[in-house]
Amino acid sequence: MTSGQRPETDYRSIIVGAFPDLHGSTFSLVTQGWHSVAVDVDDQLIFKFPRHDVARAALLKEAALLRIIRRAVRLPVPDLTLHDGPPVFSRHRKLKGGYLLAEVYEGLEEAARARLGAALGGFYRDLHALDPDVMTACGATPVQSWQPPEAIRRRAVPLLPEKLRGWAKTAIDACDRSLLLTWSRRRRHASPQA
Repeated sequence: MTSGQRPETDYRSIIVGAFPDLHGSTFSLVTQGWHSVAVDVDDQLIFKFPRHDVARAALLKEAALLRIIRRAVRLPVPDLTLHDGPPVFSRHRKLKGGYLLAEVYEGLEEAARARLGAALGGFYRDLHALDPDVMTACGATPVQSWQPPEAIRRRAVPLLPEKLRGWAKTAIDACDRSLLLTWSRRRRHASPQA
């Protein structure tokens, strides 16, 4: 059973029913999520309630993937604990931080930018080192088919602000080259050995 969209008091009742020690806490709804309604408790905990069955499946997949990812990466990722309900929901400690907006990044000193780049690069390296078979077994499958790069160029780039179009075209071209390289490698590996 999923939660749909409930009044804030219902979320509070469900959470306090499972965690009575949170009775005197401050609860804030975060409702703009696509799949789930999140409840921020005391700026310390996040509870996620899936809106529908597709969201429930996505939450279960997220928890399974993060269990594997968390052991392999150097940066913190949420440690979701699932509660069967009804309704099904998850709980995790809120990660400290915020969005890295352009104006924040531009305000960083060069050494801070270098540390940030090294940390993010290490994180992505760690992610890419995960065993694809293990990740697939945990649910890491394509969400939906990507549009071919030409369709993205034709349909998405014109919708962007003018100042971002050149950057977007460069990124799409790099992706296009990467896809061709991947396709070429797969084709070579699929060819019978002489």
